[in-house]
Amino acid sequence: MTWQRTTIQIPKDLKPKQRQAIALEVIDFIVERSKKGYDKNGKKFIPASGYSASYANSQDFKNAGKSKGKINLTLSGEMLNSIEHLKDKAGEITIGFDKSDDELNGKAEGNILGSYGGDPNPKKARDFLGIQEKDLNKILKNYVSDDEGRTEKLLRTK
Repeated sequence: MTWQRTTIQIPKDLKPKQRQAIALEVIDFIVERSKKGYDKNGKKFIPASGYSASYANSQDFKNAGKSKGKINLTLSGEMLNSIEHLKDKAGEITIGFDKSDDELNGKAEGNILGSYGGDPNPKKARDFLGIQEKDLNKILKNYVSDDEGRTEKLLRTK
């Protein structure tokens, strides 16, 4: 099992607080997208024809309101809610799971690779940890550079 994290390139002129804010927005986007059943490439999670009978009949499965045909990575919500901003530096942010949490890294790896404790299976893979450039750009468009090249968060009113 490996440490599950991803580094995302962002403009280099962002200040630390802005990088932190963007990291949190990216995490929120990943969580909401995953809950809708889509992976980091915008593709629907592959239907789980292979749920084991014990898993599909478990109380956790029923309590989560899951169905055999809809995948949203939210059995308990723990995995998605545990994605965190790990670090940042000029030009990049890194998000993922606490390096010391073997259980969460194992769950994430199982979903990302489709391995679930066995060999990786691309037919069962649900690679949720990341963001497409077009989606990142939607977040970044709220951060603009002033005349001196400094980037600031725009406050939008409705």
